[in-house]
Amino acid sequence: WLGVLAFAFQIYFDFSGYSDMAIGLGRMLGFEFKINFDYPYISRSITEFWRRWHISLSSWFREYVYIPLGGNRKGLLKTYRNIFVVWMLTGIWHGASWNYVCWGLFFAVLLMVEKAFLLSLLKKAPAALGHIYTLFLVLISWALFANEDISRAFIVTDPTMVKLGYVDKSVPAGLLPASAADSGPGQPAFGQKTLAAAQALPSVGRGHGPVFPGAFAVHRLSGGCLL
Repeated sequence: WLGVLAFAFQIYFDFSGYSDMAIGLGRMLGFEFKINFDYPYISRSITEFWRRWHISLSSWFREYVYIPLGGNRKGLLKTYRNIFVVWMLTGIWHGASWNYVCWGLFFAVLLMVEKAFLLSLLKKAPAALGHIYTLFLVLISWALFANEDISRAFIVTDPTMVKLGYVDKSVPAGLLPASAADSGPGQPAFGQKTLAAAQALPSVGRGHGPVFPGAFAVHRLSGGCLL
């Protein structure tokens, strides 16, 4: 989970950072570009999240795919069909891998459920509940997004790692600190679950850079120093 959390910060600083750089450079040259990330992690629903995250991408798919397909003007079933198509294409846009397709369809299902009934309930619920709901599901989505091997995404979200913090058998002992490698089976060692999460996230996928720096930084801060 700490590895996924580190990736959530990394991908936000990566995407939002270069968008802000483009806006600033554009102003220096006399151009005005629209904001692309509007504090997405403060969202209270997945619907709101995608109004704040990568606005240029979601706007393009809305204008050139969703609305030409009929948008929400041709009945509920066709609206769901349009959402499904848009998010399947959004997943494929990120890369020709099944994890991106699953990532897109994951959001398609969530947006359908919110449109059906959940969004109205979230608006009435306490703000804190909406924030927790949104951040939890977004973190799950990043686990899917970051792992081309979908099965590895479930290693990251394995509840035993969260509850116990035991050494994961998939992590080579040689990569653990000496104190951790010497720990016997079933003996918790502080900071090991972070390393296991980092090992489960070897890369972010095409063009998004490695996740190791953020994940290992958290691991070092957690006490499982690799230096």
